[in-house]
Amino acid sequence: MAHLNATPKQLALIARGKITLCEVLRKQPPEAVTTYMVDKPDVITDSLLGNNYCIKNKVLFISCDSNGKRSHIYIPLRYPVGKEIGVKQEWAKSFDYITNKWIYVYMEDFPKRIKESYTSATMPAEAIRTKLKVVGSSVKQVQDVTLEEMKSIGISYYIPAITFSAMKEALDDTKEIMSKLILSSTKDLFKHWFNSKYANKRRKNKVTWEDNPYCELVECEVE
Repeated sequence: MAHLNATPKQLALIARGKITLCEVLRKQPPEAVTTYMVDKPDVITDSLLGNNYCIKNKVLFISCDSNGKRSHIYIPLRYPVGKEIGVKQEWAKSFDYITNKWIYVYMEDFPKRIKESYTSATMPAEAIRTKLKVVGSSVKQVQDVTLEEMKSIGISYYIPAITFSAMKEALDDTKEIMSKLILSSTKDLFKHWFNSKYANKRRKNKVTWEDNPYCELVECEVE
């Protein structure tokens, strides 16, 4: 079973029952290719362009050279539909005097009472209490991720109400300006999040936002 080291924002989305994960494909296709949205793992489906296929948990990229010769590359999905993902979170141990045993407790439940906790990455598998199931997946380049998809991943930007009120009084086209500001700010946050995760010097195969790699957007629901 795969694991997700959940952040507080991700836990908040999981508490609502749904979350989207953004993971870079293990293998990147050549340039000048297109992708197909993966929704059923065992069905061969034509894309809107008519030249891409999704076959049994793989995405097929098709590219053409200057002579018109096609090349096919199948890349396995990291999180195919139906896969289970265990949610790891900040945790601790506490002694239960009723059962006279040590039990696992979670910072999410007792944020003010737990004085010493451990990171989600160190959580033992036996302490996992929440599991996700992959219900859908799509493949796109990271710079093509939409604002709504960013929000479902846990990346969002909110403008203070006092700022919004001041701008509303001063401007007639506030809605359009605010929408552009929120989109721009959220993209900046998403870019920072992506680079902090995948451009880390300690990563063997690091990539950056500027590289615009293909990513798998994984739609999950709580089991």
